[in-house]
Order: sequence, then C-alpha cells, then structure tokens
Amino acid sequence: MRVKKPGFGNEIEPAIMDFSYAHGKQDTKAPDAYERVLVDAMRGDKALFATRDEILESWRIVQPILDAWTSDRSPLREYKIGSPGPGAASKLMKS
Repeated sequence: MRVKKPGFGNEIEPAIMDFSYAHGKQDTKAPDAYERVLVDAMRGDKALFATRDEILESWRIVQPILDAWTSDRSPLREYKIGSPGPGAASKLMKS
C-alpha cells in the first residue's frame, strides 16, 4: 500500500499494513461478519442495517442510471482490469 508521508508535504511512500487481532490478546475472538449481523438483528440493534427510507432513496437515485444503461441512452463503458479506464473518460478529462 502507498501512504502519505507524515508531515506537511504531499509525498507518498510504500508501507506494509499488517493488522491482525491474532497479534493481540489470544483470549479475544472477533465474530465473523455474518455472526455479528445475525446477533445484532436478534438484539434489535439496527446500526448495521439500512432504513426503509435509505433504501428507497438509493433506488430513486440508481434506477434512472440503470434505465439509461438498459436503453443505451448512456452505455456502460467497459475497460480492461489494470488499464487507466475507458477511452471516453480520457476524452472527458481533456475537455
């Protein structure tokens, strides 16, 4: 991973990110993601869940995009993994 060097400059440098609970206390076991969600649901803790209003608002924003892609009014631009992106993006940045 590349991270910003500490200080006022904008230089970046490589860094090894090595975080693991296994290196900490041996008697602590973190629940896996599904275990956490299921326990929270049974306890009634809604912190990790989207509300009805959030879901409806998300669809209000996303559905017109999906409709445009489906109707080819605004085609989805595909590109190869590892490339700088679709050619249309480069043209947009130059204008």
